[in-house]
Amino acid sequence: MMKRRVLYLITLLCFGHLSFGQINYQLTWQREATIASANLLILATGLPAYQEVQPYEWYQVFDLPAPELYTIDRGAIENWNPEIAKNSDYVLGGLMLLPFASLASQEVQEQAGTYLFMYGEVLVSTGLITAAIKGWTERARPYVYNNTVPLEERISQSSMRSFVSGHTALAFGAASFMSTTYMDLHPDDPFRWVVLAGTFGAAGLVGYMRVESGQHFPTDVIAGAAIGTAIGWAIPALHREARYRGIRWNAGWNQFRLVWDF
Repeated sequence: MMKRRVLYLITLLCFGHLSFGQINYQLTWQREATIASANLLILATGLPAYQEVQPYEWYQVFDLPAPELYTIDRGAIENWNPEIAKNSDYVLGGLMLLPFASLASQEVQEQAGTYLFMYGEVLVSTGLITAAIKGWTERARPYVYNNTVPLEERISQSSMRSFVSGHTALAFGAASFMSTTYMDLHPDDPFRWVVLAGTFGAAGLVGYMRVESGQHFPTDVIAGAAIGTAIGWAIPALHREARYRGIRWNAGWNQFRLVWDF
């Protein structure tokens, strides 16, 4: 501890200031292997269930009993708008690209490889978890119960993958990741709250559009938002550099650093 304080004072005297509040991220073999193993386990158990989901037969959808729904879900059955569903894809795509805009800042460029690796973990983990839950729950989408929707939509395999909303989970995962890393790397930036409000606002719009288009119940969206937010926050939090003993690495645009802490 004393050596670190002396090093801090020397740096302060030599360079005039030290960015004490900024957080650095580190990749470690043990942590990344653990995350990868968890994802592989979810893939092995969830993917078969996702692929084996069986939709209703064409003659069944015309005589489906009214589903037992939470109060907030009941109105979703009447929603159907393919145009809004398509637009939700565009909003999601733009939101998922936003974290790459952070690469323009020097703080991110100094550890760009680590930053992109973490973002990849967020997207992969979110995608696998939501796909697995869809396969395990086999919940029918709202439009399955809507007689005004084309028959081919109501009996498609995708029609039984309502819970949870993958679009919403990915949107909130990207928003949570960008907001968390932005605040970590720019702790004194007054616009950090704008970034948080903007990204989560866009993610909320995706969730709203998924309900209005008839693709999901509100509870699907709420669950997806919770999963995405948790993963988008947890991955950066797990990689914050602090009190680690073992082998770790940090990757930037023009550097690769391997460190052994003991």
